[in-house]
Amino acid sequence: MRTYKATGDSSDLLRAITAMLAQRDEAEAARRGDNTAGQGMGADGMLKLAHGMLSKLHDKGEIKDSDTFLMYATTLAALGHNDEAYAFVVSELAEQCVPMPIDRERLRATYAMRTGKYKEAMEHHMKVWEVAPDDWLSMNAILDLCQEATSLQEVMKDFGRLKVASY
Repeated sequence: MRTYKATGDSSDLLRAITAMLAQRDEAEAARRGDNTAGQGMGADGMLKLAHGMLSKLHDKGEIKDSDTFLMYATTLAALGHNDEAYAFVVSELAEQCVPMPIDRERLRATYAMRTGKYKEAMEHHMKVWEVAPDDWLSMNAILDLCQEATSLQEVMKDFGRLKVASY
């Protein structure tokens, strides 16, 4: 943070935010009893501070790369702001920061699922599947989302009616 305050360079701020999020992960591990590191501000405090700094960057229009974009989306989701995170990943900024359409649609599908927008998640996975028909992750996600629309018991009844033949 001192370097950023001295230079005003947003890359120095991003290094500070990355360090905060790493400390947050250590604090979470300490809270769970995994280790004794990260006893400083605490996981929630680190997350809120990182979010505040990333929000300032976003407001200034300084989020221009994929790492910063993903860091902000992840921070929003970690705070439980899933609707805001989804709106962020479907914004025009995503076109600039996540240039590969397949990666962009996977990201959008992930955040749509977190908000409970299953129809939108299905549409994003379908876009991935159109570009890459052999994409197993999206195919499995589409099948899972189709299952959400039907009762699992009905599906199991249909499986019981299948005739198996050996050739």
